[in-house]
Order: sequence, then C-alpha cells, then structure tokens
Amino acid sequence: MMDELKNEALKGFNNGVWQDTIDVRDFVVKNYNPMMVIPHF
Repeated sequence: MMDELKNEALKGFNNGVWQDTIDVRDFVVKNYNPMMVIPHF
C-alpha cells in the first residue's frame, strides 16, 4: 500500500536521486519548467 501511495504522490514528476534521498537540487534540475512570460500578466 505504501508503494501505491508513493507512486501516486510522485505522479507527474521526473525520476531522480531526490526520490530516495533529500536532494532539492536534483529535484529542481529534473522537474523545473520555465513559464512563458505573458506581457499583460
């Protein structure tokens, strides 16, 4: 059951070292998507 919860919680994120250890840099590098700048926003 815990594996199912973990898989559901991580759905949509790219795999990386951050899944097994505390590695914020790896998480950001693997999952960062720049937003397009909207001039009127």
